[in-house]
Amino acid sequence: AALLRAAAVRVPLRAAGRAAVYGVVLALAAAFSLTGYGRFIELMRQMPREWDVLQVMTRIGDGHDYYLFTGPFLLGDSSIFRLFAANARSVSGFTEQDLPDRLSRDAVFIIQGDFRGLGSAISERFPGASREVVEDEGRRQMVVYECSRANGCRTALDGPG
Repeated sequence: AALLRAAAVRVPLRAAGRAAVYGVVLALAAAFSLTGYGRFIELMRQMPREWDVLQVMTRIGDGHDYYLFTGPFLLGDSSIFRLFAANARSVSGFTEQDLPDRLSRDAVFIIQGDFRGLGSAISERFPGASREVVEDEGRRQMVVYECSRANGCRTALDGPG
């Protein structure tokens, strides 16, 4: 109680009010900042990482062409793909115009959520392509379309291989 009386005498009411307003503004800014950071972290958890794409490449095999529609943070010329999937050709794509018209060898299309509209274009252009949804902790992370002679997607008209 004596401390409060001393503070009331020494700190004028206007200064205490200003300090309270500054404190509230600072607390709100911190809350908004942390909320925004939380949203950013959640968005990053939903995006495929190089390791996730590399696992798909390892499972399917590196004798394919990989078309990555995974955004500007995960590009086909990433050094990890060249190191661990040396016989695979990785191409980055961002729009439907980046889809090939014909395939020279078996191909895999890896589609991140922002590009999900490309799935119907892939299915129309390459009928018979198999489709696999890859999830992480119950969240859709990417969709993988595979077009090969084995699944009947590629024909003799597509080219050798």
